[in-house]
Amino acid sequence: MNRGLWVGVVLLVVGCSVKKYYTPPPEQLPQPADANGVRVVIEDARPEQERQPFTGPVCLYHPSRVKPNPWDQLVNETRAVAAAMPEKPEKVEIVVTSFRLVQKDDLLAKKAATVGRPMVANPVRQSGPPDPTASGQNSSPAGSDTGPGKDSLLWGFLDGHPTGASCAVRATVRFIYPGGRDQRVNVDRIAAGQNLSGTKYYGDALEDAAKSVVRQYGIQLRQGVGLQPGG
Repeated sequence: MNRGLWVGVVLLVVGCSVKKYYTPPPEQLPQPADANGVRVVIEDARPEQERQPFTGPVCLYHPSRVKPNPWDQLVNETRAVAAAMPEKPEKVEIVVTSFRLVQKDDLLAKKAATVGRPMVANPVRQSGPPDPTASGQNSSPAGSDTGPGKDSLLWGFLDGHPTGASCAVRATVRFIYPGGRDQRVNVDRIAAGQNLSGTKYYGDALEDAAKSVVRQYGIQLRQGVGLQPGG
């Protein structure tokens, strides 16, 4: 391959793989409040990697980027479930261990993941000076956000998300009854959002994904406490 062309291809793919972190505003969690005699408390127990949002071929946004606030949606859905229960709990604790708002461009992500692999970084060369990547080593500095090692590992925990806009939530919900008896329900759901804009603007699709995953959260929570999904 012509050396100039090869360099151009690598630069293009590297550019696609750049992950840009940003500092999100503090998440606005609903304050503990009583509704119909039930106190609902929500806790943000997400892992550190989910608290470092970024944009790129794969985007991980902070949950409250969309409206209505997804944290409020979770609390409201939980209150609706508690209100429908024959035996009312005194308190409900929602411990959210994962809450991911994702936009994924699979084509760009796959291109970015090939940077540094032998098939890209070690092509057949006709002439020119020694290639520093000829041994198949990644030339990106350790810890660089443009290096394939870090990106592919970070994107790995988002592999379960479909192309486009999606939202996933995992939580343990604890219902505490008078006398101290409790019941725990684990919820783990993911939902895709529809992009009806006809453009690459995914704002509405992200909002749709968040609303959809909260609805699915509610269905699984209802089933966990013995209610009909639509009850």
